Amino acid sequence: MEAVSVPCRPINDIDDVFADPHVRASERAEIPVVAFPAGLGQTPATYRTAPPALGADTEAVLGQKLRLDAEPIAALRTKAIV
Repeated sequence: MEAVSVPCRPINDIDDVFADPHVRASERAEIPVVAFPAGLGQTPATYRTAPPALGADTEAVLGQKLRLDAEPIAALRTKAIV
């Protein structure tokens, strides 16, 4: 079996982002902000609303994508699965 390299790194919280030596060494930014990580020349990123809180869309996803009713979702919550 061929070895496969998977790029990964911990997800930083906001304090970790601005404590990172690479961010601190950057002279390009005057104000420390976190922005969309890719530059899109013809369709730049826009920010209309803040991202949802973790789990805010869980019931909608389980209902719409998995077609679960309220009872199975409640059972998953009771078992601390969601």
